[in-house]
Amino acid sequence: MKTWLRLDDQTKGKGKDLLQRLCALKLPPAPSGADPLPTMESLVARAKLFAAAEYARKQVDKLWDAFVLRLWSSDERLQALALSGEASELAWFVQQAAERLTKETVTVFAVVPDGRVRADLRDGENLVLPVLSTLTADPGIIWRMVESGATGTVLKVHLRSARPSWRFSVCPEEQERMVGDLTGVKLVVRRTRNGTSPHFLFRGQDIASRTFGSSQVPQFPLVVPDAVVEPCYRVHFVEAEEVEEEKRD
Repeated sequence: MKTWLRLDDQTKGKGKDLLQRLCALKLPPAPSGADPLPTMESLVARAKLFAAAEYARKQVDKLWDAFVLRLWSSDERLQALALSGEASELAWFVQQAAERLTKETVTVFAVVPDGRVRADLRDGENLVLPVLSTLTADPGIIWRMVESGATGTVLKVHLRSARPSWRFSVCPEEQERMVGDLTGVKLVVRRTRNGTSPHFLFRGQDIASRTFGSSQVPQFPLVVPDAVVEPCYRVHFVEAEEVEEEKRD
């Protein structure tokens, strides 16, 4: 632990407290009859090994950034606890790390559960993506979720300040992007409709992403015409773009 604190003074004394609190944290158990889920101790150990390897290969400047971003992606239970306040120090570290990632312009997608987005949204209205929101740049993932029975709102967002956290993720093929800005990202709604289809998800994407499972193009390079698949009306579709900040003189 001392080595970690000596390698990166960005922690300002918070690092030791973070590791101690994380190791003492009890994650919710797996549902009855399901396979056991990783413990907090094992998640922390795996994230530390990943971060140390990245740091040794000079892939990151800050050891703690690699550690917290890897840990954040490793288990949704941990994210829920952090955002609820039980591990608020972790959320602070993740936000700091995400904010240091280089911004990029990219189209990202997410399925938002029922009740989180108003069903009566109209074109021109505003939304805010909260800080630490995580979305995918692979529309194929979203369509598979919809086909598997997902309900709620499918978001298609054109971001100008996406933070590419995917290379720290336990599943980099999901092409994750995060919102690193502390105040979140303001969006303006450009299109809404009841239901969605591959046509609306893949429209405007490059040729490679017009395949199902676009993150696995080398293994499955078959382009599927839009008209082959029927639309799904269990979900609401919202397309939005990030509001550009006003330039000051």
